[in-house]
Amino acid sequence: MIEDKKKEEEKTEDIIKLKPDQKKIFLKTVNKKGFILEDRTWKVLINTEEIKRIDRNVVIEYPEANDRVEVDFIFQFENYHLIIECKRTDFTWFFPKSIGRSELLSLIYDSDKGVKVSIRGNSIFRVAWYDIDMAMKGDRIFDVTNKWGGLAKTSRQEIHQYIRQVLKETEAYISTEEYLGIRKSPPNDFIYPVIVTNAKLYSLDYSKDDINSDGDLTNYSSIKKIGFVAYNFPEIVRWDERGNQVVSNTSEPQDHVKTVFIVNINHLKEFLRIISYQS
Repeated sequence: MIEDKKKEEEKTEDIIKLKPDQKKIFLKTVNKKGFILEDRTWKVLINTEEIKRIDRNVVIEYPEANDRVEVDFIFQFENYHLIIECKRTDFTWFFPKSIGRSELLSLIYDSDKGVKVSIRGNSIFRVAWYDIDMAMKGDRIFDVTNKWGGLAKTSRQEIHQYIRQVLKETEAYISTEEYLGIRKSPPNDFIYPVIVTNAKLYSLDYSKDDINSDGDLTNYSSIKKIGFVAYNFPEIVRWDERGNQVVSNTSEPQDHVKTVFIVNINHLKEFLRIISYQS
């Protein structure tokens, strides 16, 4: 009887022992799943001193539509609310530093006049208004066309898809009774859409002298690796059936521009520290 029980325990404790090459393939397959990046993000968030509130995998009924969204993390400290989406990718992401574009940030801000965009000065974050279609692995840049000559899936498609998703989640969050119930009086909360990614982030610097008469870039100053970027998303985002934007009751001339922060996971702790200094 005892022997039978022992054998049964040994049987239930059986594990699969993979050879080194099999283990490598196994881990590569697992790492392509987003939940590993999400677990890493969770570890960073819960070890942040400034934490006031953190919720994970929050399902929110989308306002004015028969739809729901799931937010990976809602992270709050002081009057800052971070709507965080974790996105794994096989791409390296490039952001050019635009000539003549403002370095200001267009932050989603809750005021006594309603949720609007607040234009703020910035001396810390690298600001981008565009991204570049690029397929790159390591130091090797690949052609972005597929074998039929059409455009292959590129980093730009990913980035814009992710930005639209986190903005939609932001709109859903600021409409919830839970958020409306914790607004200060008068309201002065900032709501930051944040994408945390495993992608390596680079900034392309160039000058007006690097552009020829045909409008082509013929040279550049540098390509710098960065830990995070403030992306001023210039597209007009309309979601629900009535055509509302992600932020309503705005009063700024560029109220359609919203800053989304894109952060490499290895720099998330630094990013949170910088944000906390601004509060």
